[in-house]
Amino acid sequence: MIELFRSFAFKYLQARPKVNVSKCVGCGACKEVCPSHVIDLFPLIPDVEVPPKTGEPRFRPEINYLGCNRCYLCMENCPRAGIEEYKPGIGKIL
Repeated sequence: MIELFRSFAFKYLQARPKVNVSKCVGCGACKEVCPSHVIDLFPLIPDVEVPPKTGEPRFRPEINYLGCNRCYLCMENCPRAGIEEYKPGIGKIL
């Protein structure tokens, strides 16, 4: 029962950092500063012979929220404001 409540609280109440894919350039600054080491970078275009145009992101960060301590260092250190605070629906009301 307690685990069910934790799952509900996390999904619908807790604010958390979220990657804004339209602003993220895949630089990896978020991964470098994460004290919990829960941010991984994944290639957007794996094993492509022609490199992407200059300025296009090559990596996409993903945050493992189960280990995230919500310190928001990733958000503070992102040079392009590519990580924002996300507040789930009910969390916005409370």
